Amino acid sequence: MASSAPVVASCSALTRSHREILQQLAGNILFVWPEVAEDELAQRMETRRGHFMPASLLPSQLSVFEPPMADERHLRIDGSLPAAEQVKRVLRHLGRR
Repeated sequence: MASSAPVVASCSALTRSHREILQQLAGNILFVWPEVAEDELAQRMETRRGHFMPASLLPSQLSVFEPPMADERHLRIDGSLPAAEQVKRVLRHLGRR
């Protein structure tokens, strides 16, 4: 039986076509885009340990990325904020629905 309870999932969904597939499968989705400068992303990747994706792939990932368009349900937030603040902003946004 399908549940109507909210679900949170995390993935890169770098391209519009990826997001369209997710939208078709799951329906009502809010895509959250935590925007972070490339140099900060690179620094974060260099300091993490044991992650499957090497920092050397960052340029190719960014070259493929297609920011969400106005007709896609999305929220753009400052990804350099602490994670707890990012979550608060997403929840605040959802509370306005």
